[in-house]
Amino acid sequence: MGWGPNRGRAAGTTGRATGATVEATLVSVDLTEVPSLVVLPFESLSAAPDHDFFAEGLTEDLIIELSKIGDLFVISRNSSLSYRGREVDTASVCAELGVKHVLRGTVRRSGDRLRVTATLQRGEDAANIWAERYDRAITDVFGLQDELVEAIVAVLAVKLTSTDEQRLGVYGTDVVEALDLFLRGRQLMLRHNRESIMAARDPLLRAIELDPAFARPYATLGATYLLDFINGWSANPPLAMARAESLAGGAALREPNNPDAQFTLGFAALLGRRYTEAQSVAEALIGLDPSPGHHLMANVLHYTGFDERALRHLDLAVKLDPHHPDITLYFRAMMLFGLARYREALQSLQERARRNPTSDSTHAMIAATLGQLGEAEGAHRAWARTLEINAAYSVHHRARVLPYRGTDTFDRVVVGLQTAGITIQ
Repeated sequence: MGWGPNRGRAAGTTGRATGATVEATLVSVDLTEVPSLVVLPFESLSAAPDHDFFAEGLTEDLIIELSKIGDLFVISRNSSLSYRGREVDTASVCAELGVKHVLRGTVRRSGDRLRVTATLQRGEDAANIWAERYDRAITDVFGLQDELVEAIVAVLAVKLTSTDEQRLGVYGTDVVEALDLFLRGRQLMLRHNRESIMAARDPLLRAIELDPAFARPYATLGATYLLDFINGWSANPPLAMARAESLAGGAALREPNNPDAQFTLGFAALLGRRYTEAQSVAEALIGLDPSPGHHLMANVLHYTGFDERALRHLDLAVKLDPHHPDITLYFRAMMLFGLARYREALQSLQERARRNPTSDSTHAMIAATLGQLGEAEGAHRAWARTLEINAAYSVHHRARVLPYRGTDTFDRVVVGLQTAGITIQ
């Protein structure tokens, strides 16, 4: 097959798209008709415990590459990594996730050498339908990933389109220390809390210093600044956003089909109220990494008043990511609120609060939703919890930051609070 890195940029990922309204066409795909699989976390057999991040990095990169293939349904990174450290039965996993195949593997790293085994199993009977062992130099890990993807595509008889061919191809580095630092930084990012996200910056910066041509550290570092902006952690939000866009743009120049870079660029465009640009990025991202692509599209549609379509995209994202993070429940609630389906929105918000009890925005939305339902006492309790978590929580700040256009959704949030007799700030 022999694909190589794609030096062109995916259509629609740069510049500002044109158009008066943001209305995405949702393509319906019968997922039962295409091959499907989950890549379970590869097991590290290395003597050094801190080499576990290497096996996790290989797993994540395989998922990213396989997800770029249009006629292959691949469970997302978040759900795959939720099985880390667990002994799981192939048939049970396939039934739980709705897929037909499981890819398993092991990674043993010793000095500058790497030994990887991989096995593809059929879900219905756990039979091995393909297995291989690879012995390579550490610096050849990206070429090894290409070979693994080629083999899986061949075994599953997936026909690649010319678009698939252009998307595929792993951009790497020959500097082993830069690779290690990037993988450590990415592992810290995946812990999804402020402390670990801030700690990720140092190894990512050092990776960039060691190999300025290596794209992936730029993308992950840019994501730390996007989260800085979204979560209100930065003392200088405009600077955080500028850094996020600059770093993600740098990653995209070096690796045009890097989904993490495109996600950051798309969300930055949305928060900057460049709606059609954000839509164009989301459309391209759906082809690179479908779950975050559908998440981004759902947000674009929600903020521009197309909540029915937004929910359909979110449903596709959840199908790809059954073990989705709790923030997905918040997104769903906002879309239901936008449709004035307040009782359903409340259920989603309450489930999110159970999974993440320290989310101030979730409790604030519970208060607004209860206000819309005429339940003032409960609204006051939820608002008190909001301020207990974050005494500086400001509805006016949210109104300035959230990129609503052509919809009265946030106006109804304010009305819900005011109806319950809550004084907003």
